[in-house]
Amino acid sequence: MCWRSWPVRAQYQRLWRVVFLLAAVPGLVLSALLWRVIREPASRSEELGRPTDPQIATIGAVLKQRNVWLAMGGLLCAMCGIFVLSANMPLYLTQHIGLSTVQMGLVTSGLGFGGFLGQWALPAFSDFLGRRAMGLLGFVGGAVILVFFMFVGRHPALLFGLLFAASAFSFGLLALITGPISAEAAPPGMISTAAGLVIGVGEVFGGGLALVVAGAIISRYGIDHMLYLAIGGLFTGALIMLFLRETAPRLVQERNRREPLNPEFVQQRML
Repeated sequence: MCWRSWPVRAQYQRLWRVVFLLAAVPGLVLSALLWRVIREPASRSEELGRPTDPQIATIGAVLKQRNVWLAMGGLLCAMCGIFVLSANMPLYLTQHIGLSTVQMGLVTSGLGFGGFLGQWALPAFSDFLGRRAMGLLGFVGGAVILVFFMFVGRHPALLFGLLFAASAFSFGLLALITGPISAEAAPPGMISTAAGLVIGVGEVFGGGLALVVAGAIISRYGIDHMLYLAIGGLFTGALIMLFLRETAPRLVQERNRREPLNPEFVQQRML
């Protein structure tokens, strides 16, 4: 029996190698496009289109920004939803809901389609409605949808729709927090540092720790309880967004036109 099953195992091993090779192709294509398209500005003045004062910012200056700390906490909470759903959803659908492998694949595809939509929609709407408003909507919307998702049962089409929407909110938060919120919270010349700090904390603690906690919950209480971690993380992120200072340029300019130009007030807003 063992020698008969060896060719089958060898065939699957070759197929997985092909899958990994295919997964690397989009990254190689994007790397080539980035190399050809992106051009570094000759100076900070050229990048911003106006003269700037030369100053050297430090990591300490980045950590003094209130929104940087809030972005770290918000991304940690968003990662609870993203990684718990991405890593454990196939097992949840097959073992708890009882879907077939084909049905599970169709439902799980909502993660990719919803994430694609959310990663450009949420930041785009935040340009008009505000970073804080869209952050709140993303966290609350994702959590509420997951609550409904828990009680749907064996209905693949409805499960796909709810997972699509939850992924759109969760992955949209990823783009919103690591992009506009982190960049606008950074001191001049430290945008990459601010984004790196936010992403690093979110990946290490939100991505790594969340999966450890999710595994412990599944082992102790069952796989049907894993969604409580994602829901709790998203609701916690909504509380964090309440303290976020609005930095969307459109809204900031409108607010400055309505409020008196007080130097002390402006300095307070920058902290």
